[in-house]
Amino acid sequence: MKTKMKSYLKKITNPFIHLITIVLMTISFLNSCNNQVEQKPEILPYSEIKKIYRDDLLEWNREVAQTDKLIIEKFIERRKWDMQVSETGLYYDVYYKGNGEQAIEGKYAEFNYSTSLLDGTVLYTSEEYGTRTILIGHNEDENGLDEGLRMMHVGDKARFILHPFIAFGIPGDGYKVPIQAILLYDIELIDVRTKK
Repeated sequence: MKTKMKSYLKKITNPFIHLITIVLMTISFLNSCNNQVEQKPEILPYSEIKKIYRDDLLEWNREVAQTDKLIIEKFIERRKWDMQVSETGLYYDVYYKGNGEQAIEGKYAEFNYSTSLLDGTVLYTSEEYGTRTILIGHNEDENGLDEGLRMMHVGDKARFILHPFIAFGIPGDGYKVPIQAILLYDIELIDVRTKK
């Protein structure tokens, strides 16, 4: 009887022990999987990201501006032009003096123009697109052009070289001006008036 009982208990406990073992192993496995779940990275606000990368961006901007400056100065040197540079980085030369009214803020300036890249690629001209008229002090895209026009009187002819940051910036104009373009303007101021 004792042997039969032992045999019976052995039959019952073996599957039971196996079941408990399987349950414990499953729990252990699931627990280890939960511990290995990748944590989502914390999403930082833009202002914090800007602070983290601010110095790198400033250094990059300095390097780009320095490279543009060297390119422009070599270009001017090769042509033997007598150009001045303003505080904003506008290179200018009023090479023909007129005697008309000065272009000042709040007035409309009408001018003939040729806009090109330093490699000679012509982008826009008044011959192709007609004269341009802009309200001085309100030209947000080409700040350098606006600044240059303020130096002119009706009848003046001038050359301006604009760094990208005072022209169309990094993206260009989305049409003919490519990204990060240095622009050369040849301008003849033909009229200054109060109304368009």
